[in-house]
Amino acid sequence: MREKNKKGKNLQRGQIMLLTILFIGSSILVFSSIAGYIMIQRIRASSDTVDSTKAIFAADSGVECMIYKYSSSSNPKPIDCNAFLTFDDSFVSVYTEYASSSTGTPLYIKSVGTSNKAKRAFYMGF
Repeated sequence: MREKNKKGKNLQRGQIMLLTILFIGSSILVFSSIAGYIMIQRIRASSDTVDSTKAIFAADSGVECMIYKYSSSSNPKPIDCNAFLTFDDSFVSVYTEYASSSTGTPLYIKSVGTSNKAKRAFYMGF
């Protein structure tokens, strides 16, 4: 049974309004938290895409450096592609390796480009 004050008015009228405001506020908090989490995931994904692209171009430049080293003459140029290639971004690096036959002809070239946590590799066999 509802309680009434001296004038006969309901005392529980404000309780429903308070519960409604708490429910709406909680709903807004949950929805904004979910939206914030989704936005953070999208920002991370776009950052990973940029790092992946930088790593691909670094690996490509490593392969091109090794091809240049072996293609210009019969004697390979004394170029260390790992030290020769520099990038504007300090987090981007490249590692190249190769195997050659006894005649000096390369058997394969492998280049690994790295940007932050993304690593991408190219392998070129002859």
